[in-house]
Amino acid sequence: MELHRRRAGRLVLGVAILVVGVLGLGLLAASAQAGDTLYIVLFGLAAALYLGAGVAVLRWARAPFRCHIGAEGLTLRDGGADRLVPWSEVEAVVIDQRPPSRQEQTEPQLSLVLRDRPDPVVLLHLLDVREPRAAIAAALRAHAGDRFQDRLAMLQEHIAGLRFDTVSRGYDPQQVDALLAEAQRMVDVVLRVPRLMARRFLEDADLRTTEPGYDPGQVDAAFRALAPRLARTAREE
Repeated sequence: MELHRRRAGRLVLGVAILVVGVLGLGLLAASAQAGDTLYIVLFGLAAALYLGAGVAVLRWARAPFRCHIGAEGLTLRDGGADRLVPWSEVEAVVIDQRPPSRQEQTEPQLSLVLRDRPDPVVLLHLLDVREPRAAIAAALRAHAGDRFQDRLAMLQEHIAGLRFDTVSRGYDPQQVDALLAEAQRMVDVVLRVPRLMARRFLEDADLRTTEPGYDPGQVDAAFRALAPRLARTAREE
């Protein structure tokens, strides 16, 4: 399976940033004519920042890229040349996403752990390629075997597998199941705001009681354990 980088969006972004930088140069020239030192410094710094960022984004978008998942291993572009990383050298290949926070937006990523190098290497962010996560996971599962871990799918399976004892009076099963279904859906959501909201719903849920219902202690413990896996608070960063 050959993965293909999303280039169009980054090219548009790079050009847009460059345009802002050029506008900054125009304002810099106007400030220089007016002799306004403060604006010269401000517009000069802004123009340099935007022009540099625009060039960096365009270079990234145009850089050679290859990631092929095959029976023999992963073929990666390394320094302008293709390099085959055989499965025999791979300890693990992992799809995962660090829980986002108010200060940090994270993305799902594909990481590689080699047998002679314990630190994981991020190969790519899944949002940067056109192929969907499910298709990438299927190819890795077929070729990498037990070396492959889709930790996002594992989290969804964990949520789907949660079971609670029924007691004479407990939490409303329909409400609990609906919150868990929403949490399971949030695993596929990249944006931090919905995931932070989902965490808050789990932590501050005003659960109704019914007769019978789910064991409150078990539900509370499950919600407390699940909440930080959806998003992080400032204390957890």
